[in-house]
Amino acid sequence: MSADHYDRTTGLKILEEIAAIPAILAFPPEIFAELDELCELRGFTHHQLVVEAALSLQGQGRSEKIMEEVLTPLEPGETEVWPEDPLDILARVVALYAMRLFGKSFFDPVGYEEEKKHAPAECSFCSAKDLDEDDPADWWKTL
Repeated sequence: MSADHYDRTTGLKILEEIAAIPAILAFPPEIFAELDELCELRGFTHHQLVVEAALSLQGQGRSEKIMEEVLTPLEPGETEVWPEDPLDILARVVALYAMRLFGKSFFDPVGYEEEKKHAPAECSFCSAKDLDEDDPADWWKTL
């Protein structure tokens, strides 16, 4: 077995594991309202919409295009422009979450294991204004 095959197989296993780690993704209230409305229109739960967004990343180089867009730094003075499609916004956040976990799996394996251990039962999303202000994970906000 070649080293390239081993690296690819290991990478795929890590990606599959990452996809199985649920998260609750927080959005600005207006984006949350759009996502919530989309759930109502489609008859989806928040979890089902997150899965739909993740599946929308597949095929036709879509995930590579989104990765390039979200990883390209803004020019000085350039403002962040959110896509109009709320499902596209959710897909981008899902992609960023997966990239963060992928990096953590290599550079902070202990933190990665903790993340897996404390993951919620399923993926979902919420309004950032609904987050608990006293969450111990927010220690960095007081620095």
